[in-house]
Order: sequence, then structure tokens, then C-alpha cells
Amino acid sequence: MAATTASFPKPLLNFSAKPPGVELWAVFDVPKDQVDASWKNLTHTLSGLFCASINFLESSTTYSAHEWGFHPPSGGLRYGTLPREAVCTENLTPWLKLLPCRDKAGLSALLDRPSIYRGFYHSQWLRLTSSEFHSNGMESGIVLEQALTVVLQPNSHKMSTTFSSETKLQPSWSLSSIFGRKVTGRCVLT
Repeated sequence: MAATTASFPKPLLNFSAKPPGVELWAVFDVPKDQVDASWKNLTHTLSGLFCASINFLESSTTYSAHEWGFHPPSGGLRYGTLPREAVCTENLTPWLKLLPCRDKAGLSALLDRPSIYRGFYHSQWLRLTSSEFHSNGMESGIVLEQALTVVLQPNSHKMSTTFSSETKLQPSWSLSSIFGRKVTGRCVLT
């Protein structure tokens, strides 16, 4: 799932960069007659979790696997997009709660909501995958990946001069000055 807002004039070259709105992909490993019900359950659950209108991705606005040029073995692929879905702080808060230390420690402590939403572009996405037991001995499990892409303009009016054989203007900004917060502690994973 990706939720994005943008007012950035140039294209971003990154796999996590998306156009504005919400995009959702899902592959269901259920019998074919249960795929639509599973999709509806997923969209309603995500809608409640992320305070977004994802529940409007009903079967009439969703593409299924047989309409695409590629076919997963089960035929359980569903895809939907809401290009006009507004992204706001109510979407970011539950996304941050999925991080191991939320926004309390590590780099995530920098994530000041007003700073993010004042930016030119931001995209947040998550990918949830599950795997069954593999013959190579790996255990099954669930993997959650999250990414936040933000384009901000540092305050470039503050410049410091370096005195040496050549005088150069150096930008005097840091991540802490851009976000208005400091990194507090480490996020220790156990």
C-alpha cells in the first residue's frame, strides 16, 4: 500500500516514489471464490487502521488477475487505486505505530508531522509478505517493510563561510534543523 502527496515539480527516481493518492496491491492465497470477500475485508481493515477511504476500493474499481498480462498461480491478485485520496497526519500516525520504536527513538524520532506535510513531496508505503516453510529449512514468517520518502527544502539562507585558501559557502543545516527535532536514543531490536 502506498499513500502519497506531492507538489514537487520534477520526477523522483526512486522505487518508493508514487503519484498522489492511495495504491493497493494484494495477492490472496485463498480459494478463488473467497478472493473478493478477502479483498473487501482487507480494504475495510486498512481503511480503519489508516483513517483513509481505502474501503472505496470495491470490486467495481478494482482490477483482478485475469485482466492483466501476468497471472499469479492462484488468480488471487487484486489491485486498486484512489488517485485523489488526500494524505494527512491521520494516515502517518498509525504508520509510525507500526515501527519497532514508533517515533520515540532512532531516526524515526526526527519525523515531525508538520515538517513532513510542509514538504514538496512525501510518500509512505508498507509491504506485508508472508512465506510458508521452505525446503531450504527457512521458517515461515511475516515480513513488514516500511519506507517514507520525503522531499524538503532546507533553509538555505543560513550559510557559513569556511576560511581557507579558498572561501566556500557551506550549507549550515542538519536533519535536526530541517525537522525541528533531534535523534533521541537508539531503537534497539531484540
